[in-house]
Amino acid sequence: MKTYSLYKSVNKKTKDIYSKQKYGDIESLNYFANLLNKLIISNNLLSAKTVLFVGVKYPYSSKYKKNFVILTEKIAKLNKLPIVYAYYRYKYDSISFYDDHVARKAAVPKLSNNDKKRYKNYHFIVIEDSIITSNTMKAVKKCLKGVSKKVSLVTIFDLRRKKISEKDLNNYFFEMNGTNGLANLLNSINYVPTTQMLRTLDSLGRNELILLLKSIPKPKQLKESYKSYTNKKLML
Repeated sequence: MKTYSLYKSVNKKTKDIYSKQKYGDIESLNYFANLLNKLIISNNLLSAKTVLFVGVKYPYSSKYKKNFVILTEKIAKLNKLPIVYAYYRYKYDSISFYDDHVARKAAVPKLSNNDKKRYKNYHFIVIEDSIITSNTMKAVKKCLKGVSKKVSLVTIFDLRRKKISEKDLNNYFFEMNGTNGLANLLNSINYVPTTQMLRTLDSLGRNELILLLKSIPKPKQLKESYKSYTNKKLML
């Protein structure tokens, strides 16, 4: 599997915009989708037999999105490419989420037999927001074994062998902007909750959540998303 990345190191500017897209900032997501698309095109990765691959937790929910899925769907739309979804099982646990990142990213998604036949010998492109370890790549290889020998991974950050904390990288926007920053995003037109947003909400105290939800005109979608992802209700 060949890897293509926009960056191999982190500075304050890239960290800021990266973390904003993790929280679902639409402008930041569009910015990276366009940059990743240019990276794909400049490396001649597109052909008549190209498909985008998404390995995602089952059951797949439309109530919230993982960032790499949003980016993949935007890139698919730009190029009119099909997306094939493969699924793995994972139960979110706020306490161990980052501690278990090695096991979490090693989960092998399962591709349906129909998709295995339909996309046999296609070039699979995998979009990731960041690569911290090689576990995601290994899991994708196992999933696509016997289906395709040509798999490319395209990512914003390739930070393998770097002393970078995934948690610190993801949380930067919240650390800089607090609950006011979250409220601004949640009030954006067409905003879709991301898993990073829901994890952060799960870490807030009761009073912070009350103030945040009061600042949102229609909190129903957020409450449904939170329950779908955490298997808990927003207790206020």
